[in-house]
Amino acid sequence: MSILGVAPGDSPDNLERGLFVLAYTAESPRTKWHSAGVSLGVCGHSVLSSGHECCVLLDGRIDNGADLSGQLGIGETYPAELLLHAYLYWQNEFPRHVVGDYAFAVWDGRQRSILLGRDAAGYRPLHYCIRGGELYFASTARGVLALTGMRAIADEQKVAAWLALDADSTDRTFFEGVSRVPPGHTLLFERGRATARAFWEPQKMPLLHLADPREYAEGLHSVLEQAVRDRIAPGRKIGSQLSGGLDSSSVTVTAAEQLTARRERLTAFTAVPAVVVDEKLFPGRFVDERSHAALITDSYPNINPVLISNHAEPMFPVLDRMSASTERPQLNPLNAIWMHAINRAAQQRGLDVMLEAVIGNFTISYSGARALPMLFWGGRLDAATRLAAGYMQAGQGLLSIGSRVLGPVLPTFARNQITLLRGRSINIAAQATGARPEFLYAHGHTPQDFPRGGRIIDGKACRILWLGMTDLGMYVSAGQRLFCVEQSNPTSDRRVMDFCLSVPEEQYCLGGRERSLIRDAMAGKLPDKVRLERRKGLQAADFFPHLTLERDEIERELDRMQQSELISRAIDLPALKKLTARWPANISDTREWFDYCLKLTRAISIGRFVRRIEDGTVFS
Repeated sequence: MSILGVAPGDSPDNLERGLFVLAYTAESPRTKWHSAGVSLGVCGHSVLSSGHECCVLLDGRIDNGADLSGQLGIGETYPAELLLHAYLYWQNEFPRHVVGDYAFAVWDGRQRSILLGRDAAGYRPLHYCIRGGELYFASTARGVLALTGMRAIADEQKVAAWLALDADSTDRTFFEGVSRVPPGHTLLFERGRATARAFWEPQKMPLLHLADPREYAEGLHSVLEQAVRDRIAPGRKIGSQLSGGLDSSSVTVTAAEQLTARRERLTAFTAVPAVVVDEKLFPGRFVDERSHAALITDSYPNINPVLISNHAEPMFPVLDRMSASTERPQLNPLNAIWMHAINRAAQQRGLDVMLEAVIGNFTISYSGARALPMLFWGGRLDAATRLAAGYMQAGQGLLSIGSRVLGPVLPTFARNQITLLRGRSINIAAQATGARPEFLYAHGHTPQDFPRGGRIIDGKACRILWLGMTDLGMYVSAGQRLFCVEQSNPTSDRRVMDFCLSVPEEQYCLGGRERSLIRDAMAGKLPDKVRLERRKGLQAADFFPHLTLERDEIERELDRMQQSELISRAIDLPALKKLTARWPANISDTREWFDYCLKLTRAISIGRFVRRIEDGTVFS
């Protein structure tokens, strides 16, 4: 038996440089550590520690180091050494006690076992392959492929899952034979066998019952402050993505307040339309977030505002660069353009950390969408009636309220009809990605039953399911490799997630006010126009003129995709070609927006990605 492992070193561009390699062979009585041109110890975000016949390799950041040191009765030490002590004390259960963004490998020479693991939010990636009783692991899938010598082959099951908008529900990757350690899990490898286990189990956490609703808001503000503080260490230059929504604005102002006390500045980046967009096409949405962002930056003098055009960069080079680095197709290619441009601008300004709020909708700014059905079907009819009255007072109609109550228990067809009556698109997978329904059915997916969790009444269970479908590790590591800027997300901090999942559902929609918890927590911090805004922002709403410039390349790419047998089976290419043939002068309704912004661009994204796997250029 031999165990090989790789973790990222000090070179963001070259896989073969600056890597730690762990090798254990049955012929050798000792574990051997090899390094490629770097000294053992701290190297970029990777740290190595060894002792007591055990070795620890850490990629990431530990946020509760002082608490852990106190529990373990040791003095201050560096993170990997701390994890080594934690492992020796708690053995395989130690990740339950660790807070931070991390991936690790622990070799135990006494047990002849290796333990891999990732933090609850999965903000550091970790991949592996088991062949002939041997384990190969690396931060990236390409690292595993390099170690094993395997050829990159597209995993058809993963392609189907992505097209069904269910990409991260299993441990598969887009590369056949390479798996990922899911967020909040460990993988124990011993005696030639691997066992995966979840150490983050939020479904077992009890709900938090407080006497005064204001205490929930105070608690949310407190854990968010701590999560931000742990990500903006003194001496580091900080940036943030700032939209007009509640998530990024709450993170930005929390960071700005803390930096003010240190007399330091924050650079806030806002993506803005390059052309004027008719908001009538998008009821309930606002498409230009610069005015909301300006209200925030005007309120905090230490914020440097930077506007980034949605049309800042061409689509195809961004797609190729991002997909090569994330090792997956981009789900929203048009958003990838401005996100890539923001990170490039952050790099040019010499920033060290970029704060974001990617999963805030599931944590700090959750809407309480399941409160009404939970109250109604749970028999709390008086509370359900009061909440329904609050929704009506907030301007929601009877059809919307009835949909909330009945949606989780209705069959798919009836739920879709209600969605259409409310004037919304049925966002089923085949329509959202251009997939052939028969391809999805053949791989166990039901394209008409999107989104997942639609029939779950319990809001906490539904959010846990959604969080489990979100793995951001490769996106985060790609940003760091491409731009040398650390991506950090306070809304996915384990303490924030634990707190938000412990708050009773109705606390998120008090009096019929959706997202009431974050609105109350940020009172006096956010300008009221931002804090009380009921519309949602819509990014890249001005996409069509930019996409029109790419039309010729889109048509050529569809022709190239047709040469792939897998893509021809998976995607309805004739339907996409009809879209390009009848290219409109302007987007005139929601249906056209859906077809061109989502279906066409997503199909191009995955088709081009699979094609590049097949022709061997995916990592170039």
